[in-house]
Amino acid sequence: MPLKQVLGFVEDGSFWPRVHNRIRQKTHLYHVLNHNAQTLCEYDETYAKLEHQYAGLLSTEKPRVPGPKPDTIWMCWLQGEQTAPSLVRACINSTRRYNPGREVVVLDNKTIPDYVELPGYLMDAYRRGRYSAAHFSDLLRTELLCTRGGTWMDATLLSTAPLPDYVNKAPLFAFKELDLTRYDKTPVVASSWFVSAAPNETIMCATRDLLWEYWRRERHLVDYFLFHRMFALSARYFPEEWDAVPTFNNHSPHVMQFELNGNYTDERWEQLTSMSGLHKLNHHDAFEDDGTTIYSHVLDTYLPK
Repeated sequence: MPLKQVLGFVEDGSFWPRVHNRIRQKTHLYHVLNHNAQTLCEYDETYAKLEHQYAGLLSTEKPRVPGPKPDTIWMCWLQGEQTAPSLVRACINSTRRYNPGREVVVLDNKTIPDYVELPGYLMDAYRRGRYSAAHFSDLLRTELLCTRGGTWMDATLLSTAPLPDYVNKAPLFAFKELDLTRYDKTPVVASSWFVSAAPNETIMCATRDLLWEYWRRERHLVDYFLFHRMFALSARYFPEEWDAVPTFNNHSPHVMQFELNGNYTDERWEQLTSMSGLHKLNHHDAFEDDGTTIYSHVLDTYLPK
């Protein structure tokens, strides 16, 4: 770079910003203070490693012919529905209320073997504490949907309307993560708390194969969101099947979760339930049940009497 141009940059104050930008372009080193940004960087790094290690296995996968999708709704509370917190029992009851023509199966530790059998090495790793109950639930839903099909709903998912037709008709449906920038591959393409699939559906079965292979190789869970990473790899390998999944964002169903301690009004309830007929809630936080909050309204309306 000519000295005269450098001196011009010094004079107009742009020299050091230009140096910093050039270093970043060459080294990709950043000092990140935002915790959300730090987490996203960690997610990206983990996804890149998994892609390097496992994406090649997808070359053996072929598009499959899905079977008819049953009406069954699968839910799970490992300790048994009757022991679940009030909010969870309200969510389960809301699903039954709005879907009276469907079979709602609430699995627990005793009944799981009646419906699905996971490979022995997966169960052995679970018993040895190599992964959590949350990941066990991910493995469970994957196998259930691949072999039996139907709709998986987390036990903390509140229904305020029947399942819509676009869910019932699609061979695969999940609420998608919207990437407005589209600069890079996002490590998550969809949420896992609601997944509807026909048996033998291509992306779900590819996800299962990657997860099974991961646990053949590994002894520990590298990432809480391992299901999401493998699902993203599979969706990208089968773009035609993924593009056929109707796009509904996974943000709107979360809005109620952050307003449960807010004052209940008919107007706001109508807005929330118009935004989505499904609402991903959280039973770990403390909520006010004083008769005035949205949380109180949920319990009063949906908790079995």
